[in-house]
Amino acid sequence: MSTDDKTEHNKTLQSVGLGEEAEAEIRDEVATFIAAVERRDPEAAKTAVLQIVRTTRISSGPLPAPEMLEHYQQILPNAAERIFVIFEKEAEHRHRFEMRELEERAKLQHRLLDLKSWGQRFALITVLAGMATAAWALYLGHPAAASIIGGASLAAIVGAFLYSRREAKYQKEAEAAEEADNTVER
Repeated sequence: MSTDDKTEHNKTLQSVGLGEEAEAEIRDEVATFIAAVERRDPEAAKTAVLQIVRTTRISSGPLPAPEMLEHYQQILPNAAERIFVIFEKEAEHRHRFEMRELEERAKLQHRLLDLKSWGQRFALITVLAGMATAAWALYLGHPAAASIIGGASLAAIVGAFLYSRREAKYQKEAEAAEEADNTVER
């Protein structure tokens, strides 16, 4: 092991935050093990036991585990309280944001319903005007013009109805796919 490697190893031990006695003990064990390996002495290497323990703590949820909170509290007084305050502020912000989003969606739905309603009214007026024009053309003795105007009016309303049904079907499919994506993300 080169001098640079030993220096880097010592820095790593210090960054872990062990006490000086524990760091010295680990350094001695590592040095004994490395010396045995460098001498290629298997018996000495077997007796110089080096055990590296890596502890991984996984905390599920927005707050750290109680042990970690206690550790933070030892490092910085009131750290746990600060963490809880930050968590509460974040939760409050998220709730406000979600409520604002729900309100905006409700407003958008209301506007879309208004727009649909006005569209249906204008479609009705257009069809009635077309039928009245067809009736007037028939009254004047122009049956071909009356059938073209009346047929076009009916075809337009049937086409609009079928188009809106198809759009509603695609909208429902898109919403279902979006809901499935949101469920997977959570």
